[in-house]
Amino acid sequence: GKEEGGAYPETLPQGDAAAAFKALLTEKILSGLGEDVMFGFMNIDDDGTPELFISQGESEYSAVEIYCFDGESPVLVCTSGSSGKTGVAEGGGIVAGTFKGEGSQSNVVYRLDGGKSTVIWSGETITGEDGAVEYTSDGETVDKDTYSESYNQYYAEGNLTEIGRNAHALTEEEVNGLLN
Repeated sequence: GKEEGGAYPETLPQGDAAAAFKALLTEKILSGLGEDVMFGFMNIDDDGTPELFISQGESEYSAVEIYCFDGESPVLVCTSGSSGKTGVAEGGGIVAGTFKGEGSQSNVVYRLDGGKSTVIWSGETITGEDGAVEYTSDGETVDKDTYSESYNQYYAEGNLTEIGRNAHALTEEEVNGLLN
């Protein structure tokens, strides 16, 4: 369940998962990912092994990568774009991300399960030069109400807990302190 303040409690990986995630994070540090990079762990799909998220900054509008442990190594299962919102829905392993572009916004909702991810909904709004907005839901052109209904199923107030804020700085000290 959630803690006060809307954050999921951090669950740290153990054993092989901890060693594999530590190696990945160390590799990211050595590649010079940048000072604003944050990381943390949450058991999004309730399988007993937490997922690793790496956020390119502390704001809600940071690009986020999410890795599962497949029993041998970390696997990148989903990502969300910068200048969008990334969050998890309580229960069911749902991750939703937003990608904003020039005149467009794409939303992708993933279900994580056993180290894999499946896209369960995608939607896009495209604003033309004339200001008209076109809506698509799962690849089909739809009206605004149909789009909003699908969008709000995942993105409505209270449905998503943002990830990336309650995180640790990507430094050797933090990584070694959490994953020894």
